[in-house]
Amino acid sequence: MCRRFILALPLIALLGSGVQGAGATHADRLSAAASPPVAATVVLALPQSPYRTLAREIADLESIPLADSMEEALAVGPTFLLWVVSPAELSDAAVTSFSLALERTSSRPSTGLITGSTMELARDLYQRAKGVHGDRAAAVLGADAFTTGEIVEFVGERRRSQPLSGTSAVSDLLKRFDYVHYAGHGGSGYWRLLDSVRIVADDLPQLRGVVVSTTSCQTARIWEPGSMALRMVDAGAAAYSGFYYSPMAGFQIGEDAGPLRYAWPAVPIGHVVEALNAGARKGYARFPFHLLLGDPRIALGGAPPCRLLDRGESAGVRTLSCSGAPSGLVPVRIPGGARYAFVEILGITTAWDREPFYNRRLQMATIGEDRILLVEHRGGDLQILLRQRPPVIWLATNPLADALDSLLVSMADRRHGGDVIALVLAVIATAAAARRVRRNRSERVHIVPAAAVGVIAGALHASYAVARQPYLVVISKPIVFSPLAAVGTAVLVACGAFCFLAATSWRGRLSGTIIATSVGWVGGIIAFAVATITSAAISSRTGIGAWVYRADVYPFILSALGCAGCALAFSVARRIFARASTEGRAA
Repeated sequence: MCRRFILALPLIALLGSGVQGAGATHADRLSAAASPPVAATVVLALPQSPYRTLAREIADLESIPLADSMEEALAVGPTFLLWVVSPAELSDAAVTSFSLALERTSSRPSTGLITGSTMELARDLYQRAKGVHGDRAAAVLGADAFTTGEIVEFVGERRRSQPLSGTSAVSDLLKRFDYVHYAGHGGSGYWRLLDSVRIVADDLPQLRGVVVSTTSCQTARIWEPGSMALRMVDAGAAAYSGFYYSPMAGFQIGEDAGPLRYAWPAVPIGHVVEALNAGARKGYARFPFHLLLGDPRIALGGAPPCRLLDRGESAGVRTLSCSGAPSGLVPVRIPGGARYAFVEILGITTAWDREPFYNRRLQMATIGEDRILLVEHRGGDLQILLRQRPPVIWLATNPLADALDSLLVSMADRRHGGDVIALVLAVIATAAAARRVRRNRSERVHIVPAAAVGVIAGALHASYAVARQPYLVVISKPIVFSPLAAVGTAVLVACGAFCFLAATSWRGRLSGTIIATSVGWVGGIIAFAVATITSAAISSRTGIGAWVYRADVYPFILSALGCAGCALAFSVARRIFARASTEGRAA
């Protein structure tokens, strides 16, 4: 019966898934938007683009190159790339090809699309970049993504919260504030604010240079009718950042207050988006599909959010401090920091360029010789240590801790059903074990030692989760560890131990260890299935899947190691019980 349970695992997993020449008539209007290049900037427009004239105007005005192709643009090695493009030129295939070209280059430029429903509206979008300032910021937290719908307003360090009542409140924010972030569900033509309340493109008012960022699904698909993002920039937004495919929930740093709030001239919004893209590649993305409409050189603030002091390098460790950092997602630029692959923010987290796991508190990108850090921070001074390679002890412990956190804490979340999976598996395993006991009464002798092992396993799971939850960084969504998950672990390990102790062959003992670790196997299968199905749906349109859940292999590795650990623990339990029984009979 235990082996029949193993055969049922795939079914359980499936049930759990889911132009030539500048226009002289526009010279005066464009002069207000022109400024000396902050860094190497290239304009891209295809020769046949209907917006090629605007691209030439921008290139002439800023005295920067105009490229006819992506290859030509990237060959210059720019820091910034302005793609002047009509929505009619775009499609799933065209934008994905653009993203893949960026992914293949060794030094990715920060990219923004200069676009609009007409060339005149695209020109307006370009011009608005110079009028951006970030004194007032707000976040709209949709009810589907958070416990309740909420609007949070920020003025300096002050924070004011109010319930999200409907579309009029959001429209008012977009008209009055300098920066608005939306975190919640959405689609190409809407934001879903509440369960039954949506704001659609036609609801948007005229805007005055607001910068908008989102973490919603597919709102940046400006080539589709009724596009939310296209309507934003047509109506007067200075920039809009969002995804043109669906991002994976739980891999959005700075989601509750917005990632662009503290962008400043050395780390403008384009650099922040690049760091966010780097984090997405660590978490789930085969290639970045986070688009920025507008000039990537926009800065919401005129000064850095904290004062950086470089204390120099000693014994291979470069030490810096950033004093007076505000609360939120803080962008820091470290000159010459690109050669340091390992970063430690004292008291907060550590990160390495080559580590396999996403980090909710720190994302990194390289811009030329410099390193960009996005630090999720509660406010106050930051102490930063840089090393060219991670310490050996870190390599030995941190990846293992992240893998265990993902399996034992993140997958045991009360709000997202992880504990339900454990309990369902526990019920099936218990039914299988009970049926076996009824058929073979002599095997009842194994119940007590199996139960003892299960109780110990459940207690260890709960203790680990409680100890590690404050340090969890592998996922950004709120995690609430469920004691029921530990109960599920206890029952599964007890049932697995029973099958192991009662087995008369290696196959039976292997079945017992797999039952004991079945949460890891099933969780890995579900994660892999969701990523595969989502990627298949996208690849039908582009020829390449967008999701690669990069941590999905670790539940399988840990479960395999867990099988070995369970085999050892069950063997020890067998010996202890046998010895106790012998001594009891002798007495």
